[in-house]
Amino acid sequence: MPAILIEGGYMDSLIDIKKLRDTKVLQAVGYAVADAVVEYFGIKPKEELTMKQYDELKKLIEEQNKIIKQQANEISALKKNKQDKPSDSQTPDPSHAENWKRAKEAGLLNGQNPHHPITREQVATVLVRGLNK
Repeated sequence: MPAILIEGGYMDSLIDIKKLRDTKVLQAVGYAVADAVVEYFGIKPKEELTMKQYDELKKLIEEQNKIIKQQANEISALKKNKQDKPSDSQTPDPSHAENWKRAKEAGLLNGQNPHHPITREQVATVLVRGLNK
């Protein structure tokens, strides 16, 4: 694959090091590289935005940013309200109560900590107990 190495400066030169830490210099190098690529490949610039299009786009971006901020606040609030550890309640959620009871009665589960996560080791134990039934 054809490639090109662009050297915008050398880290062993104090003069270049100072330039490479300057945002304006880096931006100028970036634009120069982009211009060269555009020229080499004959890329035609797209139509520029009108002020009306720009204002509409800016408004859409602002609306999206508001939605993102609102959702981030909602997630943060949910995280604050959620307990860091699982509930110690020994009562399973109603939607799982019947299956929990049946698994306990079948000897697949010990009936403790229905709200705690299960490890892969524990899954293996449950599976083997089921296979042995």
